[in-house]
Amino acid sequence: MDLKRIKSEQDYQSALKKLDQLFEAKIGTQESDEAEVLALLVDEYGKKEFSNRREKELSNERRLNQF
Repeated sequence: MDLKRIKSEQDYQSALKKLDQLFEAKIGTQESDEAEVLALLVDEYGKKEFSNRREKELSNERRLNQF
């Protein structure tokens, strides 16, 4: 298991592909453990990234509404 934080969209897409491969792993195996940790990393990145995107959208809307 060679996992690391997801720091970019490319890392995120790679992690999703790997998670898809591991999705049917038998519980209690190294693969299922890897899938569990990978799912947490994907979730963390998704929450952070999509929150940042929404904040940028709101900021842009505020700037447009000032004019």
